[in-house]
Amino acid sequence: MIVSIIIRTLNEERYLYELLNEINKQKKNNFDIETVIIDSGSDDNTIEIANSFNSKITYIKKNEFTFGRSLNLGSEFSSGDILVYISG
Repeated sequence: MIVSIIIRTLNEERYLYELLNEINKQKKNNFDIETVIIDSGSDDNTIEIANSFNSKITYIKKNEFTFGRSLNLGSEFSSGDILVYISG
């Protein structure tokens, strides 16, 4: 079973490392974790941090961003059996 953790981001370098680090600490006895980032144009180190944790990354244009649309795109991009949503 795969749990996809979908995170919307825009310039989230301040907290993203800590968030992804805590996700990686979770016990995974009965499932695997896939981290999905849906970014709307970060110009800080958000993408580099996400890459360092082997996150799957997809993008949404700022002018197309809504909370619902970004979650729908992140859900379509993920491969999990269970979806978890976290704001960056």
